[in-house]
Amino acid sequence: TGELASFEDELRSVFIHELTHVVTLNMRSSLWSALASLAGDAVMPTAWIMPNALVEGTAVWIESGRGPGGNLAGELGNGLAGGGGLGDDPDSGLAATGRLSDPAALEPVFLDLSLGGRRGLWDVSGVADHPGAGSLPYLYGALFARFIEDRYGSESVGDLWRMAAKGNVFAGFDGTAMTRGILERCAGQEPAALWEAFLDWLEGQAVKPLAAVDPSIDAAGGRFGAFCADEDRLFYLDQEARAVYSLDLADTASSPVRLFPADGYLEEMHLSEDGSSLELAWIRKDWRGKILPAGWSWDIARQKLSYSGDRPVEEAGAAMTNLEPSSPLPFLYARSRDPISGFDYGLVRMGARTSLARVSPDGVMEILDSPLAFIRSISLWPQAASGSGEEDGIRIVMSAALPGSLSRIAILEAGIGGWRLYVQKAAPSGGASTPVLSGKTRIIYKAGLADGRQELRTANADDNRLASDYEAFDVIWKPLETVRREYSAIGKESLSTQGPRAAAAPASAETLQPALFPLLLSSSRFPYVDTESIGMTFRGHDLTERLAWNAAVGWDFKAALPEASLDLGLSIDEQYLALAFADSAQSVSGGAARILSAGLGHSWTRSLRPINRRFWTSETLSFAGLDTDYSIAGYFRPAFSYTSVGGGIDIGYSTMSLRPFAPFDRQGLTLSGGFDFEFLPGTTSASSFSGALSLALPSPASILSLYGALAPGGELFFHPSGRFYSVAGQNYPSAIAAPYPAYKAYEGLDSGSPWYCFGELAARPATFELGKKLGPVPMPFLPSWTLRRISLWTGLRAALLDRAGSPALPSSAFARMEIDAALLAGLAAEGHLGINLEASWAFAPELAGGRIISLDFGFGVTY
Repeated sequence: TGELASFEDELRSVFIHELTHVVTLNMRSSLWSALASLAGDAVMPTAWIMPNALVEGTAVWIESGRGPGGNLAGELGNGLAGGGGLGDDPDSGLAATGRLSDPAALEPVFLDLSLGGRRGLWDVSGVADHPGAGSLPYLYGALFARFIEDRYGSESVGDLWRMAAKGNVFAGFDGTAMTRGILERCAGQEPAALWEAFLDWLEGQAVKPLAAVDPSIDAAGGRFGAFCADEDRLFYLDQEARAVYSLDLADTASSPVRLFPADGYLEEMHLSEDGSSLELAWIRKDWRGKILPAGWSWDIARQKLSYSGDRPVEEAGAAMTNLEPSSPLPFLYARSRDPISGFDYGLVRMGARTSLARVSPDGVMEILDSPLAFIRSISLWPQAASGSGEEDGIRIVMSAALPGSLSRIAILEAGIGGWRLYVQKAAPSGGASTPVLSGKTRIIYKAGLADGRQELRTANADDNRLASDYEAFDVIWKPLETVRREYSAIGKESLSTQGPRAAAAPASAETLQPALFPLLLSSSRFPYVDTESIGMTFRGHDLTERLAWNAAVGWDFKAALPEASLDLGLSIDEQYLALAFADSAQSVSGGAARILSAGLGHSWTRSLRPINRRFWTSETLSFAGLDTDYSIAGYFRPAFSYTSVGGGIDIGYSTMSLRPFAPFDRQGLTLSGGFDFEFLPGTTSASSFSGALSLALPSPASILSLYGALAPGGELFFHPSGRFYSVAGQNYPSAIAAPYPAYKAYEGLDSGSPWYCFGELAARPATFELGKKLGPVPMPFLPSWTLRRISLWTGLRAALLDRAGSPALPSSAFARMEIDAALLAGLAAEGHLGINLEASWAFAPELAGGRIISLDFGFGVTY
């Protein structure tokens, strides 16, 4: 998308990373290997044992050239800490790879430490779920693998995996209340004490002290995206509200003003030369659903957004090509033009380095020769803004990362005596991400807070502050080819110090012949079990993932009959085509009913701008046959009591999205409508119309949901538990699902209605965050568990329908407790184990068969 990547070749790093997963997650002892030959990928003992911090951390550790036979690319500077200085051999580690060598990637870890946070093993393995927490397993895990390597040798990480391959779930990774886990048996130290030693080791790598906290800006939101400013105005993306705001910097009493809706795909923004519009780098989707980097413009006076055109994208893996003599000009990220000189300034990737570069009007590129190796952003204050027509006056502010430290501000300015670089001596508290100039001496930057929150701050960069708080360097611009020759010489010297490498033995490779859906029948197998059945699921897809399929066979032990299903899905851009077959049993009075069904569906989803706005349509055709006198003897000769053929068309629009912070409340609006038809050959036929509306407000957290259905004929009826037909005094269940949720409090209602309305108003009065307070709860011989949070919901439900020629209003109140738990066993800790307990009170018990209180229980896992 044009976002700045780092290191020599992201494709190489990704390949090594994923190949490591292929090896580690398929390690099994002989017993588990034998079981896996039958049960397939569900038998994955290392995934049951190793926390995600070790799963992802080991892969990052390997991608960074670590492990047995590692140090393939060396390390950057003087290790993790590198002394924190700017003059420590900046050219060393030019070909360093992986996130362990990238101080910008590791910054979230040192941000935690700087804020006094000492996260636990499981906290960084999936329990933490705030914005940005997804990177914690990769970073903490890689550093922990490095710590284990330093303390016990490079083979020790492999020893952990080999022990995990035995799959002893009664001991686990860090043990239970009664047993020792593999970490303690491998390291000889209690896991909690070893983890504390690891955190102490990290503290020793951190560069201290930090600079004082700069003044904050009173901008709405706790999570910010792109922003820009001039001397009087600040424009920023509030990722919580999903909108761009403006703030008057000259009026301290002013409040932010909402400009237009936006999303996280808005990567960059800056003011036009005349300050009349915002120039936006914003991802768009074409008519096929393909993601494309594009340019947009927001006219500030007219309050209008317009499309400017698509933006170029650097090809993957170009960072090493950029080092080769006479190769094409490197891609220039964050390109900004100085209107007086005509130079374009930006960032280029040169191997493992990210450097400041400029391109002259006649296309000649120069690289700034500076001690900064990891620049992450630039903001230009041009000569035109300074009122100078000479080179004197231009100023560029950058965010630079240093080993073991937080990002800090660097300033490059042109003077009469040449170019001078100023770098903060100490990083500001929270780091300085994406600083921008708001005038020549005022800098606005984004600082990190605890648990993924952020704030915007201001820093002064006048001559007095530059003299006291910044280290100064005289720097020069070098022609691109000169830099390439220098880097090439450094790379050759680095390779010579590593010694010769053994030549790889030629390996035979399977050549895939051209095919429409290659390797389609290669499948994974997973057993399934629930309260009614047990069986095996087979899943597969072709290499392109265009066509996927899912098959299941099992035994319904409640009905004592077999069950089977087959689903196929073909995805082409924004189109999705599905074909489904199912053979299932349903218990009815006097025995079991067999339902044979087939369905064909098509859907089209179009994402609008911003990306949470979407429009969709769907069409379905279905067939179902019901055999009410079903036995295993008649499995191949079904005798249908009746059959159903039907279909439907739906259309909808939604702006619904989730807030970025827990408890992830929904916000937005969803509207949908549909039409369906169904006929029972030889019996009856009917059609119906339906509609739905859902409105969610984040503050106070509340959701209003409304549903309606209407059948113009007289034989299709709607009921709180579904829809059915009534023909000649006999009821037939419909094969088409009801367009509204089941109303369990009144599922005993004695009649149906040709029209039906249902509504629910729910509010969340309280949420209790328990993850940090509770911690892991140990169990004897079983994995530990913990609670992330408990949310309390309360509300009202009501239905409106016709009952014996008069409208009836069955209504109720409910209270629900939603528990978000985690099982601390391997990758299971990544999942949100949801347990819902609900009690409802019927206000019209005479319509509910006399039942006043209904209890409901729900259980599920989401990732």
